[in-house]
Amino acid sequence: MDEKFLTLESVVGVNCAVRSYEFDKGLGKLLVPETLSAKVDEPCRQRILNAVHRLPKRNFSREILVVDDETLSHSDLEATIYGDYVCMNSNRGRIVLHARSLDDSLESGICHEWAHLLRLQLSVEDRFFNLACLLDGKSKSVSEDWAVLLGECIRSAEINHGLSLCREAPIRAAVIGRALNWALETVPRGSRSPEHERFCQLAASIESEILPECCKRLIETRREAGSQHKDAALKLLIVFATAEMLKSQGEIEHLDLADEPLSDSELEKLAVFRSLKALDLRNSRLTQEGLRFLSQLSALEKLSLAGTDVMSTGLKHLRGLQLLEDLDLSGTDVNDAAIGYLKELKSLRRVELTRTKVTLDAETIARALPGVEVVR
Repeated sequence: MDEKFLTLESVVGVNCAVRSYEFDKGLGKLLVPETLSAKVDEPCRQRILNAVHRLPKRNFSREILVVDDETLSHSDLEATIYGDYVCMNSNRGRIVLHARSLDDSLESGICHEWAHLLRLQLSVEDRFFNLACLLDGKSKSVSEDWAVLLGECIRSAEINHGLSLCREAPIRAAVIGRALNWALETVPRGSRSPEHERFCQLAASIESEILPECCKRLIETRREAGSQHKDAALKLLIVFATAEMLKSQGEIEHLDLADEPLSDSELEKLAVFRSLKALDLRNSRLTQEGLRFLSQLSALEKLSLAGTDVMSTGLKHLRGLQLLEDLDLSGTDVNDAAIGYLKELKSLRRVELTRTKVTLDAETIARALPGVEVVR
């Protein structure tokens, strides 16, 4: 481990002299205030790095900063102390450890703070976890629930211990398993943890043992009369359940998925809802290729694709929607060619084309789409 001294200004938010120990060929730094250098000695530093190297994916954990109460009181760090943990994460990829956590709870602290960093990388899973907490119930905060569950799962050497934690909150655990899979699939082969295979087994066990329980809970929530969480449960079923499971939800006529980060592979399951009359996919992750499933929703009367990655040629998949009356294409990349596809929608009465690439004048569009209200 290479050692350097940094000046006061070199470490953002820390107003004291800091020792810097480089690891991973200079890509990572262990930052220790000079006042803590005796406590954080060579054996302690090695324990910290050993714990870091065991993480499922360490290449976004580029700074490990050790602090104590005095350091925090004389710094510009925005931090909250939870027992031996310091809750302060940012896109700098910094894990902050309190000096109190350098003994028995060292590995727990590193795993916990790494989990926070992973959450910052995954806005989609973050959104799903918020929904899961709504359904599973949460104890502290969404952020802490994520870090506690994932951190403890990866810290434990026993897969069964992690699974027992997951069984207590299967909906949250399903999202955690998805996040862990992402970390394992994207870590460079040369940077894999010595525990990589164990982490893979844990992720696979969550999928095979916990995910079915998650779907069962979601279906039960949907069936509960008067449940205020039915919509949230359905959104997560679209993520985790099979198309066959979704079909068991019966006829659904209106579905609002606006601003939900659902992908093509998840949205194509909606083809089982043949009675859908209104579907809002505004600002979803639907792409040009993902439009195919819409051709099977022949009962649709109202459809919003606003803010998606749809282009004009993708509108060919709407040809079979002969009951469609209202279509929102605002904020998409459709251009003048879209008008030719819209002519084939015989029931169309309103189309929104604001913030698109359509340049044809109003008179030309009116001749092509007689009786259609065009909003531009």
